[in-house]
Amino acid sequence: SNLLKTTVMSFEIETSPVVRKNYPVLAKAAGKLGSLQIRNLATIGGNICSARPAGDTIGALIACGAAVQITSSKGVRNEPIETIFKGPGQTTIGKNELLTGITLKKPVSNTGSSYIKYGVRNAMEIAMVSVTSLVTIEGGVCKSARVVMGAVGPTFVQCTKVEEFLVGKPISESVAEKAGQLALDAAHLRNSLRASAEYRRNLIQVLVKRSLLEAASEVKSN
Repeated sequence: SNLLKTTVMSFEIETSPVVRKNYPVLAKAAGKLGSLQIRNLATIGGNICSARPAGDTIGALIACGAAVQITSSKGVRNEPIETIFKGPGQTTIGKNELLTGITLKKPVSNTGSSYIKYGVRNAMEIAMVSVTSLVTIEGGVCKSARVVMGAVGPTFVQCTKVEEFLVGKPISESVAEKAGQLALDAAHLRNSLRASAEYRRNLIQVLVKRSLLEAASEVKSN
């Protein structure tokens, strides 16, 4: 496993040759965060602790199987990153605790990734829906997958039904389309000022399909 310091800036993650080689989806996500000026100040630890359902790097970290290191005067505890979020702006990190590190699983070969966030602007945008996909392909079929959605509920959602459905299948147009429909079951949608629930439903189907095809094509191109 590999340890990432929480004080690392988003811009450093976006441009790091090591991250781009081993965890390209994290580099892609970090590159979509705010503006260049913000990425030169915003740390990955801050992005996690703000616990926003549309946070850019959180979906990628969940997809990469990240665990967080939380330190207090009593010692250190480690938790899978997805278990620390209680709701918008809320985590399980206590008043006397600090997020001190992020551990990432070793990368697996023949894996492609995609991070898509949908918004109405090209920059400084908060996602209406985001989808992070990681697919490992062997012998033309999916061996394992991670599909994580953001801004579709109070916390990030991992689509386990979609992941199980994909295993053993080639990631074709029709398979990716079916995966997009299955992803709807995992969402907790409601109308908001930024988008209606119905609009987000349409986005989920389109973006999950697009994200999976993008991730699969990355494996073929390598």
